[in-house]
Amino acid sequence: MGLTIPLFSVGSLPLILVDASPGRYLATLDAGRGDAFAALLQWPCAEGAGYILVPSVKLAALADESGAQVVGPQTDHWPHAKAAANLDWGAPVDLASWEPDYGRNSAAEDRRREGAGR
Repeated sequence: MGLTIPLFSVGSLPLILVDASPGRYLATLDAGRGDAFAALLQWPCAEGAGYILVPSVKLAALADESGAQVVGPQTDHWPHAKAAANLDWGAPVDLASWEPDYGRNSAAEDRRREGAGR
């Protein structure tokens, strides 16, 4: 912040494609509770739809209907920062107000909220 270097928010899913050949991919990460975070991406530019939360058992069917190949830790593809060089980062985010987006509450957060509503 003191150096006035802009901050950009980069999601983990496009970073999975660091060593991928050009093509269409369904990049995934385990979201726990039997779900996966997924994004349908065209590589090398990582253009594609936003992230979705999908039951893990439906990943193969989603990839098939989208003409994509599933990649992620289950196929030994892990996010790597060097893939960020190929991404369109968009506009910088405001460091003072930026918060990460985890996609959903943790199980502990859900239990806390349920308890507060009683």
